[in-house]
Parts: sequence; C-alpha cells; structure tokens
Amino acid sequence: MSLESITLNNKSRKKNQPETKKEQQKTEISEEEKEAIKKEELERELEEKRQVLEEIRIRTKIQLSDVDRILTELSEVSGITELINMFNKRINSNEIIHLAGTLVETCQDTLLVINTQGKLEEFSCASQEETLRMHEYIEEHGEHFGGNSYLLRREIIERSQGQIDTDAAYSIAILTPDTQEFHFTARDGKKRKWIEERKVVHRALKTIGIEEARALSERYGEKEPTIIILRGNTAVGKSTSLRKNPLFSKILDKNGNPTGAANPDNYKNLLQNLELVDDKPAINSSQCHNESSILNKEATQELIKDYRLSLVMDQRFASQGSVELMNQIAESTGRKVKILDIESSLELSCIRVLGRDIYEPRPNLKVVSDGFEGVRNNRQAVTNLAENNNNVEYYLLYDASEQGELIELAEKKDGDFKVRPNQENRFDEVTYSEEVVQKQTIRETESIKITQEYIMKASRKFKLRPNQIIGLERYIGSTLKEGLDENSKSLN
Repeated sequence: MSLESITLNNKSRKKNQPETKKEQQKTEISEEEKEAIKKEELERELEEKRQVLEEIRIRTKIQLSDVDRILTELSEVSGITELINMFNKRINSNEIIHLAGTLVETCQDTLLVINTQGKLEEFSCASQEETLRMHEYIEEHGEHFGGNSYLLRREIIERSQGQIDTDAAYSIAILTPDTQEFHFTARDGKKRKWIEERKVVHRALKTIGIEEARALSERYGEKEPTIIILRGNTAVGKSTSLRKNPLFSKILDKNGNPTGAANPDNYKNLLQNLELVDDKPAINSSQCHNESSILNKEATQELIKDYRLSLVMDQRFASQGSVELMNQIAESTGRKVKILDIESSLELSCIRVLGRDIYEPRPNLKVVSDGFEGVRNNRQAVTNLAENNNNVEYYLLYDASEQGELIELAEKKDGDFKVRPNQENRFDEVTYSEEVVQKQTIRETESIKITQEYIMKASRKFKLRPNQIIGLERYIGSTLKEGLDENSKSLN
C-alpha cells in the first residue's frame, strides 16, 4: 500500500459503493440518524487517516529489513557502543545511505540513527538541551534526510518539552526559495517546505475539515448560501452565544458545538492526536498553531470555491479590514453575510483560558490581550460595514457580562441597524473607546496577582466553574500574565 492510497476521496469512494437501504430510504431517516451516520463515517475516516503514521512505519521497516537482520544477529552484544561498532563493520554503508535520518532504535534517552554517511550513530536526548541540538542536526542535514526522518522528527518534537513547533519539526528549511516551489514561513521566521509524509497527513486532515464543513452547511439548511462570521476574542463564549440565538443555533451539532466551522483550533486537536505518548498529547496547542492555521486556510480556500455551501468563519477577526475582506469574498461568490460579534472582559477571557484542558487552545497573555485590543479597536469599522453594506444581512452585538449573561447591545435586521434602548453608553464604550483605554486595561489585567483571596473574589464576580477555579489555583503566587504564559507551554 502506498502512502498516496491513504488519502481519501470521499466522493469517489461513495460513488463506487452500492447504496445501502438507509440511503435508499433517505427521506425516512430522522435528523438524529443522519447525524449518527455522519459521525460513524467521520470516525471511520479518522481511523483510516491515522494509518498514515502506521504506513510510514511499515514502509520504513521494509527499507530497514537488512538493518533489522543485522541488529537481530547482534542482539546479544552488550553495550550500545559495541553494537554500533559491530553494526558498522557488518553492513555496507553505501547500501543504506539512502536511509539517512532513519530512526533505527530508541534506547531510553539514546537514539540510534543512520547518519548521512550511511553509518549507525548514537545521539543522546537525555536533556532538553540535547534534544534541541538534535533538532539542529536534523535542520542542518534535512535535504539529505528527506522522508526517511519522519519518525525521528516525531521523536524529537515529543521530547522537546514544548520547545519545537510542528511547522519546524516536519519541514525542511529552504536557504534559497524557488518561486516555483511551494513554501511557507514558519514561526521561527524561516522559509520552509513540508516533508512528503507530512503532506500526506495534511491531505488526510483537510478531508476531515472539509467534510465537517459540508455537514454544517446541511445543518444550517438555508437555500441562500451565507457566510456566518463569528467575531470575538479568545474564550468569549461563542458556543453559548450561538445557542441563545435561533438564527445561529442551527449550525450547532447535537453536542452543541459549531463543528465544521473554519477555525484553526479544529486542526490543533487532530495534530495533537497524532503526537500521543501514553494516550496523552506530547505537544501543546501553541506548538501546532502555525501548522493548523495553514491547514485551515487551505481547506477554507477550497470550500469557498463551492458556491452552494454556507460557511461559518469562527475566528477572532481582530485585525483591521478582516471582516470587510470576508464580506468581499462573500459578495464575489454570491453569498450573504451574517455577523455575530461578542464583547467580553479581558480578565474573564484569561481565567477561562487557564481553565482549559490540553486539548483546547491555551494561548499566552499577549495573544489574548492582542485579541482583546484588536476586537475593540476595529469594532467601529465592523458596525459601519454592517449598517451601510446591503450584503451584510444581519448583525448582532452581544456583551458577555461579568455574571455570564448575554446582553444585546445592537442589531441589524431587515436593513435596519439599531442600538438597544438603555445600552447606548455600553455600545459606545465597546465600539468607540480610545486605544489608550484598551492598553490601560491590558496593563491592569496582566498584573493581577493570583491569590486565594483573588480566586474567591473572581469566583463570585464571574460565577466561575470548577475547572476555572482549579486553573487559577495552579498558578497561585503568579500574575495572570505569568500564569497564562506558563500554561501555554504546559503539557498537563
């Protein structure tokens, strides 16, 4: 089986399958049964896509048959040094030089790797410093390693204790980028290209995202294709806001989640599931942030081309012009736009992030505060667009209050934009406030000291959930900034 065969094409696969009785009786199937069938299909696809890594292992094992034979013969040799010496004497380096970068064996904190001379070499990864040096070695010899180094790269990122990003681990740095060759800019600032095995993983994961987006469009069910923009900072409670409004609640799945929305966080989960050690993720969400953003962008570009689909864009939309650009895309593809805009306390967003588990995005304070500032600073442009552009069919601004209530501040409906009675001052505060006010809020929030007294006060003020209280308790003695920064790197 080739690696390419793992990449699924759902349309062609379904076309080649005979119709089941359920498909023949489609009109009689309940919505719940449809969701169950879709869930089974997605779970089956995910399992098949997980075979990507297993296929890589199988292919590598086939290539290493001679190596394995020699290792078996030397199994009685005591000591790694003696094993390496005997191995390099017994095997012709020219015959295995094409396997450069292949991880042959893992002996606790020692990795046995075929080097660029076709020799077995020992590398220690007993400390984080040694692991990072091994990553530098892979970087230096990446062009010679090619795809044989996938398992080695995986081992290194899992041992890096959060210090190596996936976009750097599974790619090759390009010193002189060829304009004809696809490349991307990694978080380390280098121009890079993905190794071949990672490209296969990407095709598989994007298939999941695209199919989930199609399922969401079906749930939404409107005849007129629409782009729904979910705007708001990290951890403002978008799912709760969607449930409250009948216009948007249709996009939620039976678990109450907007599954299928275009959001890099969806791919973070999938990427983390590829890096499990003892059934726990060996990487945090920050390590795969850039790679997941690339995957989300590529999948979204493909979905936008299908003019029949309604799409949900679930991102912060904090940067200047980001909503206007999405509206232009909607207009050019014959779609209307609906916007759900959510305002929330920066302090509450920080606390909610601390209460998240490892499978949820846990950004540092700068990311959260940048989102808060950008959402506020650019809201006036968004409300002006909503009020004056006919393609924006609907706009709703919620204020997620400190007590967990959702208060409507403004709404555009049937072409009429209105600020709610008695909410004019709050609307002005979150729409027209000066940049200096946001910066002052950020300074005050990041310096808050987490103490038992503060936790009790915040619990009453925000009606905190148990997981949020536990999240704060982990960082007693730290400031909110220190807590979020440390939490973003944690694997617990």
